Amino acid sequence: VTVEVCGRKPLRGVANLGTRPTVEGTRLQLEVHILDFSDDLYRKHLRVNLLTLLRDERKFDSLEQLQQQIERDTQAAREFFNQFFKDHHGPSVKIQPG
Repeated sequence: VTVEVCGRKPLRGVANLGTRPTVEGTRLQLEVHILDFSDDLYRKHLRVNLLTLLRDERKFDSLEQLQQQIERDTQAAREFFNQFFKDHHGPSVKIQPG
């Protein structure tokens, strides 16, 4: 995903759109993690742009397994952005973990 916040260039991130079955969630919700970002965005208007599907939502046997998958998803998102910007915007700038 990219996240647009008024007055900033688009930020890169990963998101889950689903019910969060590992934690027994029942309602549909969108959770977004912005890569390498630590500012406070509460009460800000955001636009979240969904760019690609990394994987379908699934239920994990433990929170540890879920956390490990989130780490893999974050790495896959970094690789996606490196390739996406290389293909669409000229030379790529590698995104490394914060």
